[in-house]
Amino acid sequence: MEYTEDQKSLDTEIEILKEKIRKIEGANNLLESVAEDQKKLADLENSWFAGIFYRAKIQDLRRNIEVKKEAIITQNLRSTPKKNVDELKDELKTLEGARDARMERVQWEGFPEKLDKKIETNFLERFRNLPTTIHGDINFVNITMFGKTGAGKSSFLNTVVTALMNTNTICRDYNSAPGATGESKTKTFQLEKLTVEDKKDIPIRLYDCPGISNDEHDTMDLDVLEAVINGHIKGDSKFNPEEIRNKNGESYRANPSLKNEMHCIVFVINARTNLQDPDDETLKKIKALQQRINGACDVKQIAIVTNIDKIGVQNNDMEHVFKYSHQKRQEKYLHRCSLKK
Repeated sequence: MEYTEDQKSLDTEIEILKEKIRKIEGANNLLESVAEDQKKLADLENSWFAGIFYRAKIQDLRRNIEVKKEAIITQNLRSTPKKNVDELKDELKTLEGARDARMERVQWEGFPEKLDKKIETNFLERFRNLPTTIHGDINFVNITMFGKTGAGKSSFLNTVVTALMNTNTICRDYNSAPGATGESKTKTFQLEKLTVEDKKDIPIRLYDCPGISNDEHDTMDLDVLEAVINGHIKGDSKFNPEEIRNKNGESYRANPSLKNEMHCIVFVINARTNLQDPDDETLKKIKALQQRINGACDVKQIAIVTNIDKIGVQNNDMEHVFKYSHQKRQEKYLHRCSLKK
């Protein structure tokens, strides 16, 4: 299999790690051999006949020990614990597995060969050139995100906002991740305004919802999800499912207009989700929601997959994500689940 120059980053890291392991094992072997030679020397020197039978052997051992010690000092060698060496070998195995999984001939219709700087520049230019008015009195395209608690909705939203504001810095620390109980920490219908490089407001509004869980009463049942889509929930208001179901309260908008409705739904799916599991409650809710809204309203639906590093795509090889066969399989499963991608 042939690789172009820009496809060798993962292979280069593998070779660097191999060389690191080789040097560490070489140093450990040298240090261990010095210890073994010193033990042999001590045994010979303590022998009754050391001066008669072992004089030449003792001299050879002393010379060998001195040469090895000089090499250790010159190269500043240190012993590395076996546990650390094993961890490096496990890391190497993971990288090699990722390289083997990355298939250079996997074809994705309509997808680029490589996610490079050129693509980033082109998309930023598209954002800069968006019109200031969408249609009539609609100034913004409203996009909401639905997904299971912990799927990565808030982290994705934060990454988009931060990346557009500063293309060189992507914030990785976001405080909306689920707690140890698996409860969503997103408690508001969070509105995020988008700006390109702190200069131009983009006519897009992203809305983050609490995660979908198995608790129908306290969180996102179908009626609540549909109310979000129809524009009944005010942006940046406290998310109160009970008020939404009762169609009252400060967060509820009784008579939404077209500009309040959601114009696009993003379904956020964790890469480790078993999309073929018929008992997955989140997937069942998403499919039931699609049955309700498909045909009834013109809402664009797409899906994004998060945490792809957990299924073998290396963080240092994200630019070649479309080379991974298991990522291609995930995309096929999304289509089978009637989720757009």
